[in-house]
Amino acid sequence: MSTLHCYGDSFTEGQPDKQLFEPFQRWREFRGGNLPLSWSELLSQKLNMKLRNLGIGGHSNPQTFDDIS
Repeated sequence: MSTLHCYGDSFTEGQPDKQLFEPFQRWREFRGGNLPLSWSELLSQKLNMKLRNLGIGGHSNPQTFDDIS
């Protein structure tokens, strides 16, 4: 199976499992643990590819570019 490599910010990263921010935890509980998928997860499913998600929340475009190069 081919692998999709995604770099970016929090929109790429999605919802981290170990998020400790209290409002986020309440939102997760409100949704019953059913969180929406990130665009990278949706794209990998649509393309039927394994995902290697290297997104980091708070990253800027220059930081992302440095990660890739």
